[in-house]
Amino acid sequence: MIDQNNPVFKNESAEMLQAFQHAQDNFKYFWREMYWEYRRIIPAFDIAYVKIAFSQQTADPEYPLVEFMWVNEVEFDGENITGILLNEPYEIDNVEAGQQVNIPLNNLVDWMFVSMDEVYGAFSIQEYRKTLNPQQRQDYDDAWNINFADPEQIYVVHGQKLHPEYLIEHPMSNNLKDKIEEHLRNAPELLTKRDDSGNCFLHREAIAGNASNIEIALRLGAQADLKNKLGKTALDYAVQMNWPHLLPILNPA
Repeated sequence: MIDQNNPVFKNESAEMLQAFQHAQDNFKYFWREMYWEYRRIIPAFDIAYVKIAFSQQTADPEYPLVEFMWVNEVEFDGENITGILLNEPYEIDNVEAGQQVNIPLNNLVDWMFVSMDEVYGAFSIQEYRKTLNPQQRQDYDDAWNINFADPEQIYVVHGQKLHPEYLIEHPMSNNLKDKIEEHLRNAPELLTKRDDSGNCFLHREAIAGNASNIEIALRLGAQADLKNKLGKTALDYAVQMNWPHLLPILNPA
């Protein structure tokens, strides 16, 4: 949630703060897309970045140094975003380009991915482009070498224009469910294997919003009440990430 009283955001317009909030609210779709992108043999995305608010304290805590910079090679554990900083800072000196960063989701201000010349996300970019005249927009797009198209139309899911149902369940989740079930039957230890955050299979699938995978795991004996290092269950993350279609699966009446 964007805290409008946070000094980091004090110089931003109400419209830009709303764009930041929309980026956070829809980040779940970015992460679900990345979850499946990392499982493709041939990548579908030309770029996939998140924009993070980085800050550095000054003598006056009300006026920190702030830079909004892009991060790629994104990972997400339900709480924090990890990735590689793409930009070289101009104002702050507590991070540098090429450094791995680990930042709370609340510091996210934008995200975007591009596939086959279609742009998804880019909330702050589109808000800024609204302030430009047509020639300025073209110059801006040329600088990125990306056609950002209509700033009033933002898509968040790959293929959403033709398949709005993809907002609910990712097509790869449905298309690969037989292979995923076979894989888990052959390697049942994957259901309980934990990562550095203590997340197991159900946690990760709930964070990414994959109903089919969760149904398979539960059918194969996965325990929905397993908790990670923060004491959270898969259901907690389904609620936290706002995936309502997961709730009746993880918490049946």
